[in-house]
Amino acid sequence: MSGGPENTEHAKRPKLTLEQRKEVSSLNPFRNDPTFVAEVQEARKAKSPRHHEVFQSTFECTDEKKRYRLLWFAWELNPHHHKTLAKIADAELKQKNLQPAIKILKACTVLEPENAINYTQIAACLVSLKEFADALKNAEHAVRLAPRDARTHCIVGRVYKEMHSDAQAVASFETAIRIDPTNILTLQELSIVLARMRRNTEALSVVQALLKLKPTDRTGLRTHIMLSVVFKNSAEALKLIQRYESLHPESERVLSSKAHALFYERRYLEAAAIVEKILKTYSDNIRYLTIAGASYVWAGKSDVALRYLAHPALNQSEHGLWLRSKALAQVGRREDALTALISLIQVSGKPKLSYLAALFSLAPEGHPKHVAIQTLLRDPILYAQAVDASRRFNWEQGDTEADIEFSKSVANSFNQLTYDRPVNKVAVRVTKGTH
Repeated sequence: MSGGPENTEHAKRPKLTLEQRKEVSSLNPFRNDPTFVAEVQEARKAKSPRHHEVFQSTFECTDEKKRYRLLWFAWELNPHHHKTLAKIADAELKQKNLQPAIKILKACTVLEPENAINYTQIAACLVSLKEFADALKNAEHAVRLAPRDARTHCIVGRVYKEMHSDAQAVASFETAIRIDPTNILTLQELSIVLARMRRNTEALSVVQALLKLKPTDRTGLRTHIMLSVVFKNSAEALKLIQRYESLHPESERVLSSKAHALFYERRYLEAAAIVEKILKTYSDNIRYLTIAGASYVWAGKSDVALRYLAHPALNQSEHGLWLRSKALAQVGRREDALTALISLIQVSGKPKLSYLAALFSLAPEGHPKHVAIQTLLRDPILYAQAVDASRRFNWEQGDTEADIEFSKSVANSFNQLTYDRPVNKVAVRVTKGTH
């Protein structure tokens, strides 16, 4: 629709070609509105109101729909005005209309080829659309245009982060922070990547800097909560969770951290109640099924634990099968517990000594599968350790503090041994009960 007389602020400014104007015009939702078309034609004919008057009126308009219409009206009066297009792009981004936003922003790059922000916005849209190769091209071009702008390095970091090129992402984020140590978005992104890389001490330092700048920052609080759980500082995690929940609605990630923190505080039933809430939405999630099961096992409610630990989703989960076997043993289902342990050894491939000790506890000498289990331990020293461990392994009564420490010690001793034999073939023989 665009055409007719146009007002340009500077004759030497770049202009859109006819094809480019047609492409932008095709995005105008009012182009087929008779009232809108008539108003534009009347304004062109009367040369009033002028483009700059309509554009200025958009700043005073508080109604978003009216403001959006005014922006398109202003653009029709002067399709070469980059600020009008930029404002329309912002409106599209607010509505998450990414494809139209990209097309409009590309028109902005024609009118302002040296403006790096246009390229950072295009890159951000492309990241959301998972078009990483094009996103990286636009982000790197933004850096070339504005190497001293923290925002350009931040968008490069975001692209690398989404591509899981974590080392490159960190390098870009750190460059951005050197330029602007107060950039909230960069601090958020850097803390997330460092935590993902398990560089937890560095991540915590970044999060603390972020929360000094913005104590209510949602991402910062969530990351700090998660790191507190990782560091087993459950008291700190619960304090942060209380603060988070007073500022923001509950989120799945924060509820997950809350469950972990309560578990570490040995408030098992409270942890289970939180996880049950999450499982209403994520019913097949291995992580939450395992936490629910573990909470009930340690609370002495193994019959309840089995409601979660018997879920088929845990059939390939080492931790899930371990907990299932413990719960089954505690409710007196020794044969089922033994089956679960054999499945566990098949899944783990390289089982800890504590698993093997449990096998001996459940299949003592004289048990039909005892001889077959010996094939798992051809090394006489390892066999002797497993036998000795089984004599001290308090399986039926669950894990006391001593049992937990014992389990850690036997696991560590096993990890120091060379165990390069194929376990799965042997485990199949055990499953079949061959001697």
